[in-house]
Amino acid sequence: PKRDYFDIGGLMMDLQDLFRNPEFYVPFAAGQTIFKEGDTGDLMYVIIEGQVEIQIRGNVLALLGPGEVLGEMGVIDPEPRSATAVALTNCRLAPMNQKRFLLLIQQTPDFALHMLRVLTKRLRQMDAYIVRSEQG
Repeated sequence: PKRDYFDIGGLMMDLQDLFRNPEFYVPFAAGQTIFKEGDTGDLMYVIIEGQVEIQIRGNVLALLGPGEVLGEMGVIDPEPRSATAVALTNCRLAPMNQKRFLLLIQQTPDFALHMLRVLTKRLRQMDAYIVRSEQG
């Protein structure tokens, strides 16, 4: 399977390797909702296997695959989920709560940089979504 990497100053961050303990994986069947826009959330997930669709108001914002994260805002602030996540294929996800997230940020600076890149990418995707919505 294809793995997604972020090149951070010459360092490759492989989140699938970082979350390699299968006893903590959560399975989701194709078509199953992982979380809904407006829900409260206190977990983020790393996709170990499968594909996930991110939707806002029923419109597809992004397709995510192995090594990518979703729900990251849920461990950063207490606001309701801003999007819906649906498993497109059978998936295995590694959940992460706020405590583990903060520990990784503190102990693994490359993970902190990785998450900044993820948030920047998501902000750009949202900007593009807004522009498309305004155009018609």
